[in-house]
Amino acid sequence: GVNMSALRFDPPYGQKISLGMGEKIVRACNSHDDLVAALQNAVNVLAGIATGDLKTVCPSSPAIEQARAALAKAKR
Repeated sequence: GVNMSALRFDPPYGQKISLGMGEKIVRACNSHDDLVAALQNAVNVLAGIATGDLKTVCPSSPAIEQARAALAKAKR
């Protein structure tokens, strides 16, 4: 993953990035792969709904659990 020390705050970039913004950037980078995988699974579930394949749709489906976990990781 990415850590705060990997962010550059010095010229030629000019203005410093606030610590809060840096933390958001790090969270986004560290969550990217999980979020992409969760989105792909969500697309598959939506495709199942559109085609009438409802076996992919239930409140405890792995796709929904994966999406919840990815969102929680991105928000912490």
